[in-house]
Amino acid sequence: MSDTARTSSSVPGDEITSAANATNIDELAQQSIVRSIAHEGDIILPLELCVLRSGETFRQWTARAKRCSIEAARQATGGTMQSAAERLGLSRNSLLGHLHRAKQTQN
Repeated sequence: MSDTARTSSSVPGDEITSAANATNIDELAQQSIVRSIAHEGDIILPLELCVLRSGETFRQWTARAKRCSIEAARQATGGTMQSAAERLGLSRNSLLGHLHRAKQTQN
């Protein structure tokens, strides 16, 4: 086997590792950019909400956005639905209703 053949046989693994590293760097860079524009008290939503998935309707996307937003608020406010509801200006029951309807729309 020539040196060229040996080199090219190890490249696919290297390419996968490089692609994974580039993805991690891209994600870190994106998170850094988002954090740089966020202010104290802001809740940073998942970047995946910036994508309307292939075949996804607006209604499905808004349901997904609502679920992600509620979860982000819950995590940012100490982990309870009550604290998330207060942050979002809703009652706990109202928030749970929004979450339930969003889950129904997505399914």
